[in-house]
Amino acid sequence: MTSVAPLVILFDQPLSVLKRKFQSLVDNSSDLLIEASVDQAHSSLKVQEGSVGFDVDWTEDPPALSGYRPVFLAPSAPKALSALSIKLSADIAGGERVAPIAKAMLAFGARIVRQLSAAAVMWTPGKIVSDPIFFAENVENYAKGEVFPVLVTVDFDYENDERTLRSSGLAWFSGQEIELRGGDLHGQELVRRAVRLVHDIGTNGAVTSPRQVPDLDPAKIIDMQPQQQGYVLICAIHSKSDVIMQTTTVH
Repeated sequence: MTSVAPLVILFDQPLSVLKRKFQSLVDNSSDLLIEASVDQAHSSLKVQEGSVGFDVDWTEDPPALSGYRPVFLAPSAPKALSALSIKLSADIAGGERVAPIAKAMLAFGARIVRQLSAAAVMWTPGKIVSDPIFFAENVENYAKGEVFPVLVTVDFDYENDERTLRSSGLAWFSGQEIELRGGDLHGQELVRRAVRLVHDIGTNGAVTSPRQVPDLDPAKIIDMQPQQQGYVLICAIHSKSDVIMQTTTVH
């Protein structure tokens, strides 16, 4: 593959078999157009699905999974013999920050996963490798208007005894990662809030100005402050009483 694509789908079948299956999929789909036959395309191919175009690359040398977090991927998952990577075509570069375009690419990936019988799915921005059916189900639900597919696209790292949580992978969709500071909250309590924040940012775009939003706990608020030219959004959880006291002190 010539460059790192956001979506890499692994297969436990030889590349020749994978290409035949892909050509059959195109031949039997009225909404897929390709610039050349799969065999003529050698290692890369341009695919048009509806109004959205993709660059598809093939390889017999799948990338290593070291450093990737497995999500519902069985330890006994078969070894990958080939891989197919997908990225948006150059004419819509940056389109991933438009929710319908990002959804279209993810949905195209889910279609490939199901119809070509994938073995695993790598999401490179978040360094996540997922069970293929779990990936497809999450993405398909998102395409139908349900929650953002956080588990298969965004990873979280803890700091400060699990009282600070940082995202990895959200920036591909929005140009922004979050740093959630929990105060007296930690661990899974932060994850619950992070999933909600990621859904909002991944679906609606980056937060570009300071704001406060309600927390899951009615007695708390989340204070949002964009930093580093907006690339990092600091989200600090405070009790409403503390905020009122600080405001009173300032005035």
